[in-house]
Amino acid sequence: MKVATALTLLLAGGAFAQRQPAASQVPAVAYRIATSAPAEAYIGGEVCAVCHTGHAQQFAKTVHAKTAPSVATYGTACESCHGPGKAHAEAMPDAIGSPDKVAAGKKLIYGFHGKPADNAARCQACHSSS
Repeated sequence: MKVATALTLLLAGGAFAQRQPAASQVPAVAYRIATSAPAEAYIGGEVCAVCHTGHAQQFAKTVHAKTAPSVATYGTACESCHGPGKAHAEAMPDAIGSPDKVAAGKKLIYGFHGKPADNAARCQACHSSS
């Protein structure tokens, strides 16, 4: 009897639970490809995933992975935030064993290791309220 009463109260309580209100307007996000680089400077997320497997697996779970490819033919996946990756991908194999070359190769892609304002500016290119 106590179980039935508890179950009834639990189910009835769900009917009065708070719900998140529907959005009054669409999100203020507009996907834009960086116009400062030509299409040839991009290499595609599949190439990035060869070396950055863990990051690629985590990225695949995000809304960014599902949205960008439906909007553009290049500059999506990793490159939508990190910028064009062809120069970085081509430099890194030759850099193995040379710390100076590795450091130079890493500078060919945006790594989000800068000041918080600089990092946020990358995100704000798409996520803005204006």
